Amino acid sequence: MTPPAGLDAGESPRPPLPDPPTRLHLWHWPTEAGLAAAVGGALSAALDGVPVEPLAGLEHPLPEKPLAAEVETLVVLAERRTRHTLGEALQASDRGLVAALGDWVGDSDRGCDRRSLILISSARIHAPSHRHLGHVGEDELPRRPPEDRVARRWRRLEAQVTEIATATATAPVVLRPTPLAATGGRDVFGRLLAGKVAATPAGYDPPIQWLSCAELAAAIAAAVRGELAPGTWHVAPPGVVPLHRALRREGVHRLPIPTTVLRWLLRWRGDQPDAVEGLRYPFTVSDAARRRIMTSPSHRPQPLPPASLERPVAELEFDPFSLDRPYIDRLGRTLFRFLHDRWWRIEWRGLEHVPRHGPAVLVANHRGHQPWDGVMMLHRLARDLGRYPRFLIHPALVKLPHLAPYISRCGGIPACRRNGDWVLSQGKLLAVFPEGIRGAFLPYRQCHRLTRFRPDYARLALRHGAPIIPFVVVGSAEIFPILAKLDWDWWKRLSDWPTLPITPTLSLVPLPSKWHIEVLPPIDPRQYGAADAADDPAVYRALDARVRSTMAETLGALLARRPGIFHGSAFASTDHKETT
Repeated sequence: MTPPAGLDAGESPRPPLPDPPTRLHLWHWPTEAGLAAAVGGALSAALDGVPVEPLAGLEHPLPEKPLAAEVETLVVLAERRTRHTLGEALQASDRGLVAALGDWVGDSDRGCDRRSLILISSARIHAPSHRHLGHVGEDELPRRPPEDRVARRWRRLEAQVTEIATATATAPVVLRPTPLAATGGRDVFGRLLAGKVAATPAGYDPPIQWLSCAELAAAIAAAVRGELAPGTWHVAPPGVVPLHRALRREGVHRLPIPTTVLRWLLRWRGDQPDAVEGLRYPFTVSDAARRRIMTSPSHRPQPLPPASLERPVAELEFDPFSLDRPYIDRLGRTLFRFLHDRWWRIEWRGLEHVPRHGPAVLVANHRGHQPWDGVMMLHRLARDLGRYPRFLIHPALVKLPHLAPYISRCGGIPACRRNGDWVLSQGKLLAVFPEGIRGAFLPYRQCHRLTRFRPDYARLALRHGAPIIPFVVVGSAEIFPILAKLDWDWWKRLSDWPTLPITPTLSLVPLPSKWHIEVLPPIDPRQYGAADAADDPAVYRALDARVRSTMAETLGALLARRPGIFHGSAFASTDHKETT
């Protein structure tokens, strides 16, 4: 279920809200009494002292006492822990919950006209993955069940509870909170904060949306008061915190452990090993729809701040996609500076075409199968212009340990139209390699000609009226010249690369080729039409053809003037030249 239509701000007025109940009940799993007490106390405070009575469940298989007929409003805090014995059936706590709810909603003799069910599910229903697009909406679950067993468990539980409730005209409100920053929870996130040392996967540092009990209680209270209609709603804080920073704030020391070992430890402890994926990859969600409802003046006197992607980045403590400017600046004074100035001796021309302010789409060719050309673009733009572009990237770049946080901190974000729209709406630079991963893995004998462009960048530029700035890079193809490609299934599963490239240095040490980067004059997409032209294939394909032909012509000219692969300047005979 998704939020019903007609609930966004600016639409038809809602009917009067019902009076809040005089009391409500919170069903929870006995092992999570501490978390339930914290949530219940915050919920009672959010409802101005309405008593919250606990109902504790037993393992086999029903609640400790039947859900009495006088229970009108039931808040169900499903067990946060997922056990490793989980198969295709629901685990024991979920079976007990479903059976108890079936008895409750099926009891028509209670003499109660008003009944409401609020299920506290989990945002972990969205499987953490290197393919996760970031800040997804309530209705963005993939059709195919995920391989992640924790996500599958939450999906099955929601489906069962919803089926039972709707069969008796008791449409539930399903809340999906992000990880709770509170001790007492039995899931992998609650245990992180329970001690002084926390074991985490080595080489990963995903952004986490840590939610307080008070924030969850505010959402539950809104559902109790009728501000949230039956449906599914995300509950998330207005920002993210990197995992290592969150643990440091709580005084918890991080102990990096290889993922395989950590999965074994979770299984030995009785937990589902897939729970570790939430500590490797992001599963951030957007609760923009719920915030718009709860911000309505007729429903809430104190408006909520907008969701993460609806706020200017400057207002956020941490970037929603983990861009880290101080990290880039530190590398810019050391590694990036050495590679740019000494190793590849990069010469530039036309840097004045990059705008100092406002959005723009940077379009470049990409060779060398590793993103060093993008990193060098980032270094020069950050150093000379103070601008930090975002790069639409292939998910393979954030799959492997250590590489994942490095790429994210350097501005890599998952490639999709929504994320591109967000970057340009923030007035930032969006960098795109329209040849995609196939261009990066071209054999060396083919690497000096452009392949087909994907025109999505042209649609983004049209939609936002952002100028397109072509970048033509010569020299990056020689740092890891691909002499052959090995079609190895194991490597493709491990890395998500399309092939294993064979290079002279086995892709370990880049060769010190001589680079030239020419920035071409901006192309104004408004010459091709207004924003609605982004949906006209004839328009955006014509714009794409112009960009590609311009870049191909410049690429051919640079290659013709280049004295050699490792020395000389292709700009030496021109009037305007920018050195390192």
